[in-house]
Amino acid sequence: MRLCLSAVMVLAVTVPARAQDPVAYRVDVTAVAPRTAASSMTLRSGMFSQLFLESPADVLRGVPGLVIAQHAGGGKSDQYLIRGFDADHGTDILLAVDGVPVNMVSHAHGQGYADLHFVIPETVERVDVHKGPYYPEFGNLATAGAVQLATRSRFERPFVRLQAGSFGTARAVFGVSPRQADGWLAGELHLTDGPFRHPQDFTRANLAGKWRATLRDGHALTIAASGYRGQWHASGQIPARLVDSGRLDRFDAVDPSEGGRTTRAQAWTLYEGRLGNARISAQTYVVDYALDLFSNFTFFARDARSGDGILQRDRRTALGGRVAGVQPHRLGRFPAVAMAGADWRRDGIDVGLTYQQRRERIEDVARSDVRERDLGFYAQEEVIFNHRVRAIAGLRHDRFAFDVRARGTGPEGARHPSVTGPKASVIVSPGGSPDLQVFANYGRGFHSNDARAAVSSPTAPVLPASHGYEVGARRALGRRAEVSAAWWLLDLESEFTWVGDEGVTEAGGATRRRGVEVEARARLAGELWAEADVTASRGRYRETGELIARAPRFTMNAALVLNDWKDWSAQLRARHVSDHPAVEDGSVNAAGFTIADMHVRRALSPKWDVLVSVDNLFDASYREAQTFFPSRLAAEPAAVDDIHFTPGNPRAIRVGVEYRF
Repeated sequence: MRLCLSAVMVLAVTVPARAQDPVAYRVDVTAVAPRTAASSMTLRSGMFSQLFLESPADVLRGVPGLVIAQHAGGGKSDQYLIRGFDADHGTDILLAVDGVPVNMVSHAHGQGYADLHFVIPETVERVDVHKGPYYPEFGNLATAGAVQLATRSRFERPFVRLQAGSFGTARAVFGVSPRQADGWLAGELHLTDGPFRHPQDFTRANLAGKWRATLRDGHALTIAASGYRGQWHASGQIPARLVDSGRLDRFDAVDPSEGGRTTRAQAWTLYEGRLGNARISAQTYVVDYALDLFSNFTFFARDARSGDGILQRDRRTALGGRVAGVQPHRLGRFPAVAMAGADWRRDGIDVGLTYQQRRERIEDVARSDVRERDLGFYAQEEVIFNHRVRAIAGLRHDRFAFDVRARGTGPEGARHPSVTGPKASVIVSPGGSPDLQVFANYGRGFHSNDARAAVSSPTAPVLPASHGYEVGARRALGRRAEVSAAWWLLDLESEFTWVGDEGVTEAGGATRRRGVEVEARARLAGELWAEADVTASRGRYRETGELIARAPRFTMNAALVLNDWKDWSAQLRARHVSDHPAVEDGSVNAAGFTIADMHVRRALSPKWDVLVSVDNLFDASYREAQTFFPSRLAAEPAAVDDIHFTPGNPRAIRVGVEYRF
C-alpha cells in the first residue's frame, strides 16, 4: 500500500514484519504534498500550463477558495482573501517559492506583504496548498494556511513565447535547460498600459536560473538566483460616489501620480543528503528588496491644500535558512516516521512613511531602522497503526527579537516574545482503501505583528495565536472523479495590526471564523473534465458580535477543461464572489461579481503552438477590490464615508505563439 506521509524529501523504507505479523508494510515517503487534511491539495503544472499565463496570480487562481484581487493596479502586491480573511497582501497566508519566503514582515505597506511578481509563471512546476495552522513546518503568518510554489527541475525543450493583446499588453518569455543536467535559465519581459485613462506603463522584467548537481549517491546540491524589477503608474481606488454620479469614468483616476517601483534579487542553496537511513536537507537564502509605493487613498481629507499623497519606502536585506530531517523507525510495533527541523530568518529594514504630492516629498512622518529575527523549531511524529488509521502529532516553537530605532520620528524599543503551538491530525480510511479518507485536524498557529506596533504598544499581543479545527473527507472514484468536503473553524486571539498607510496601530478584538469547502472533479468524456469548488464562511468579533468586514462569504470556481484532444487544449473558467459586508455593522456591502475566462491552445506542429485567451468573456462591469473609508475631494467641504474600489478589467483578447527548439 502506498501512503503519502508528512515528509520533506524522497525516502523509501521497508519495515519488516515480526513473525506474527501477516504482512509487511512498505512505506513510500515522497516529496509530493501529503493528504493530511481534506483541504490540502497539490496543483501540478498540467492543471495550469494550458492557461494563457501572464503573472503568478494566473497560477494561484486554481487554489480553491483563494480570491486574488489587485486593489491599486500595476506592480503592487495582489490582495489575498481566503477562509474568512481579508489577508490584505499576506498577513494571514504564508507564501514561499522553493522554500524561500515571499512575505515581508514589518513592511512599509502592510504586515506580511507578499509580492509574487518576481516569479516567472512558466517555471512553476507545482503548488502545494496547506490550509489552516495544522502543519509544524509552517510558522509565522500561516494562520489561514500556507501556499508553497515549487519550480521545475528543467525544461524538456527550450522555448520562446511571445504574447500580445488588448490595452497595449505585450510579453516575451524564454526558458532553456542544459542537455544532460538538471537546471534552467528563464527570462521575462511584460509590458501593459491596462484599460485606464492614465496608462499604467507597467514594466516587469525577470531573469532567473536554477542548477542542480548530484554529488554522490543520495546527495545533491541546488543553487538558484533571480532578479526582478518593476515600475508602474496606478489609478488607485476611486470613490463610488464619483463614478455613480457620472463625474468620473470607472477607469479614470483622482490622483494619477499613484504607482511605484520595486526590485527583488535573491539567491539560495539547498543541500539534500542521507544520514544512515534518514534524509536530511539544509537551505540558506539571501534576499535584497526595495519598494517605493506612492498612494493617495483619502485625496484631501488630511491636507486640503497639498493632498493626502504618501510614499511608503522599504529597503531590506533578509537572510535565512532551514534544516530538516526525516527518519523512519518503529514506535513499539507500529511503523512510524519522525520529522524535525529548524528555520531562521533575520531582516534588516530601513522603513518609512513620507507625505508627498505628485511624487515630490513634503515631510517625513516616520522612519525607522528595524531588526527582526525569528528562530523556529519543530518536530512531528507520524504513526501508522494499520492500513486504516494513521495519526500525526507535532509541536512548533518560535522565538522572536524585535529591535526598532527611530530616525527622527517614530516608535522605538525592543521586545523578545516567543510562542509554542501543538498540531495534531488523524486520517482514517474506513474501508482500508485510500480512495476514501476521513480527516480530523487541530493546530495552534500565529502571525507576528509589525515590529513598530510591538514596541509602541507594550501591552498589545505581539504574536496573536490562532486555533484551527477541521473535519472533512475526500473520496476518489477511480480515475473518473474525486470529491472532498471540509468544515473548519478558526479562532484568532486579536486583529491588532500596524496600519502602514497612516503609521499608527489599529486595535481589534478576538475573532471567530467558520466555514465549509467543497471541491469536485470529474471526467465527462474522453479528455473532457469538469471541476468546481465552493466555499462559504462567516466571521465575527467574539466580544461584540460585529461582522468581520471585507472577506467574501461565498465563492465559487467552475471550469470545463479539455486536455490534449487532437492537438487542442481549452479551458472555460468562471469565478463568482458574493456580496459581502464592507463594514462591521453590515450596513454597507461590497458588490459581488461573476467573471468568465476562456483559454485555447492549438499545437500546429511538434515545435509550434498558438494560444488565444479572452478574459472577462461576457464583458462584465465589476469592482475587483473594495474598501469602505472616508475621503474628501477638492470641492467637498468635509470627508465622506464611501466605497472605494479598483475596477475589474473589461473584456481583453490576447494571442500568443510558442516555439520549442
